[in-house]
Amino acid sequence: MQQSTEATPSRPRHLVTTPEAARHAQVSEKTVRNWIDQGRLTRYRLGVKLVRVDLDEVDGLAQPERVAR
Repeated sequence: MQQSTEATPSRPRHLVTTPEAARHAQVSEKTVRNWIDQGRLTRYRLGVKLVRVDLDEVDGLAQPERVAR
């Protein structure tokens, strides 16, 4: 039996602009750009200047932290 070399389809991405991602996560646009620069968030380039990020990835980064008391 031959294995397929094609990638299995993944879930559709919900791509948004960096300002939209910032509003969604309630952080600054600079924070979203920092996450991209740090490799914590994937940048999807759709043109020379057109950049989008996956909203699901943003949700994964913007989780509240519990502070030990």
